[in-house]
Amino acid sequence: MKSYIANLSTRAKLGTVIGMPLLVLAVFVASGMIGKYRTVREMDQLESLSSVAARISALVHETQRERGATALYMGSKGSQFGDQLQAQRQRTDQALAALRECETDSGQVLAQGSAATHYANAMASIEQLAGMREDAWEMRVSAKKPIGYYTGINRDLLNTVAAMVGLSRSADVSRFVSAYVNFLKQKERAGIERAVLSNTFAADAFGPGMYKKFVSLVAAQSSYEDVYHSFATHDTWALYQESMKTKDVAETERLRNIAFSKTEGFGVDAPHWFKVQTAKIDQLKLVDDSLADSLRSLIRERKSSAWSSFAFLGVISLLVLAATLILGFTVARSMTEGLDELQDAAARLAQGDANHQIQYRSQDELGSLAESMRELIAYFREI
Repeated sequence: MKSYIANLSTRAKLGTVIGMPLLVLAVFVASGMIGKYRTVREMDQLESLSSVAARISALVHETQRERGATALYMGSKGSQFGDQLQAQRQRTDQALAALRECETDSGQVLAQGSAATHYANAMASIEQLAGMREDAWEMRVSAKKPIGYYTGINRDLLNTVAAMVGLSRSADVSRFVSAYVNFLKQKERAGIERAVLSNTFAADAFGPGMYKKFVSLVAAQSSYEDVYHSFATHDTWALYQESMKTKDVAETERLRNIAFSKTEGFGVDAPHWFKVQTAKIDQLKLVDDSLADSLRSLIRERKSSAWSSFAFLGVISLLVLAATLILGFTVARSMTEGLDELQDAAARLAQGDANHQIQYRSQDELGSLAESMRELIAYFREI
């Protein structure tokens, strides 16, 4: 190795000395810029998916209403809530159309990973919506089937949103997404509870297995609320707590306690339960919308920060690389020009030519060598 380096030309040695650090610097800079660019791409995907998530949330909100209205209608054997159910179906269709419009802009996000699988499952189930609506309207099935059907759609839609958690390496974004997803799951259980008790109060008795389902729904809401609290920021948790301080929310608690206390003979007006529980869920929807807006703002903030870091790192790196190249080239050129002149002067002197004048001058070791060569040439002239 030592002999190999010794046999290199001076230009090659200087190129190696300058080039190696530049190569290491370039690799380091490229690594940093690639990391920032990946962050930007992640935020792009999350921004697209967050826009879809808002439309998904709007659709889930309407399917939750339709599920509850269907359960109440079927529990009353078709004697109550028919007009409201038909009106709700139209609102669900409008929310579905809005989501379909969003697919074009966000198709790439919805065509890859677990989000694609869950979304495809939801859309496949929605293809059966017209048939399920007709079966429920004509009382061809028990209320349990449409409740389960709407719940399955909502589960897949919410799991599409949950896929956002795995798209980001940013700790604060992942934490916020986790809070948002758990809040949506809590809201979904509140919607199922609305459907279960709407059907129960309309029939004035719990159907087979419905009491157990009701108890599990209340427990699940409490669990999701705890998880949401653990991930939520101080402001988003305070917003949620404030949203639950209404008369309607207090009334749902009272009616829920009646359902806990017996399995039949409740004496509760089913439309009243539907109304107050819907008001509670509408309060949750306000929190939902606020969380969605905050999430999009956070994603845009992180995206902007990543772009700024990417641009800053790129500009600074280019300036450092350019300055290093210019300085290195200038030093190398100065040294090689001096060496070339001294080599030429030495060759001429070896052939007896003492008339050559060395022009190279500097304050470094090469300059001292040039001065010595000038003295040697002058000595040969005097001989």
